[in-house]
Amino acid sequence: MLLHQEGFQGTTGPIIPKKKEKLRFEDFLNFFPPVELPLSISSDTEKLISEAHEPLNAAWMYEFVLEYGEELDEFTEFMPCFCLAQSEKFLGLVYWQASLEGSAYFLATFSLAGHIIDHKILAGTLYLEDGIKQMVCTVAKDWSIQRVEGHIDAQGQLLKENTTQSKRLQITLDGEILEDV
Repeated sequence: MLLHQEGFQGTTGPIIPKKKEKLRFEDFLNFFPPVELPLSISSDTEKLISEAHEPLNAAWMYEFVLEYGEELDEFTEFMPCFCLAQSEKFLGLVYWQASLEGSAYFLATFSLAGHIIDHKILAGTLYLEDGIKQMVCTVAKDWSIQRVEGHIDAQGQLLKENTTQSKRLQITLDGEILEDV
């Protein structure tokens, strides 16, 4: 099972940087234990991640992931998940983000020096006016990602009108995440 691999031990408290402490990319990486591929991310993954990890303070995300000026509300939470891939040129980190609009798993790729290369949603649940959009994915050993999306109406029924789709993503050797390759 995905999170029963070595390296997923629970932590003892929230991951909050000390005031005026310079946030270092090397320390940020320590929150993301490596996992072996292939793996799947679904709604069940959230419970397993939350049992193994503590929330990550937004200061870490502002320093390394979020775009300058990106605003968050006070209800937004982050959870480090795992290190998906490391090559000679990049690292792939998966994190979970929850907000009032839903929760999602994101893949962020970084240069080895800690500069963000790319950032895409992998899986999650988004709350829409007319129902819920559910996404699950599988990441293969070759760093290809198959994401399946479905739209469920307010009564819990899968909408029939062409709302279920499959997308293929690929992480390149340079760390870019390409869609529908």
